[in-house]
Amino acid sequence: MRQYVCLGIAAIAALTAALSPARAYEPEDLLQLQTTGSCPGCDLSRANLQAQDLSGADLSEANLSGANLALALLREANLQGANLNQTNFFRATLSKANLSDAILSDANLTRANLSRAVLVRSLLDSADLSQANLRWAKLDRAVLREANLRGAVLVAASLTGTDLRAANLSGANLYQSDLSRSRTRQTVFDGALMPNNERYEPSGLRF
Repeated sequence: MRQYVCLGIAAIAALTAALSPARAYEPEDLLQLQTTGSCPGCDLSRANLQAQDLSGADLSEANLSGANLALALLREANLQGANLNQTNFFRATLSKANLSDAILSDANLTRANLSRAVLVRSLLDSADLSQANLRWAKLDRAVLREANLRGAVLVAASLTGTDLRAANLSGANLYQSDLSRSRTRQTVFDGALMPNNERYEPSGLRF
């Protein structure tokens, strides 16, 4: 009988844990960020940092998954290796930021400014980069499978060895960008301005 009671308690505990809300950021970590302007390796998941000025902040290896960074200023910030899964960067400024090796799966980067940002080897599968500014950005060996880059500006961007399979680049500006060795199976380029300054026509050759 005692065994059944123990099993029942364990089952209730497991169910309670499953139904309880996901743990958010650590208050101490958020305080450190607000006090010092940096917090490498910190847990800031689901934190509301909308419109915050975090220019030059060191957030390397930090967990910012699900955080709200819409309209935030992150110029020259260090986000190398950070967990940015499902993070909201709507219209955020990330110019010259280091996002190499970062996880940005399903992130919202709509109309974000990523000019001269470093996104080497970053994971951007299913991310929304529509109308984002990626001028001179480095996206070498990044994964952008099924990402939305509709209307994005990628002038002179480096995308060597980048995985663009099934990504949507319709209407994007790719003038002078480097797509060498990139993987573009089922990539949509309809109406895009290609590296050679020619407009891609749907009836034309797909890469």
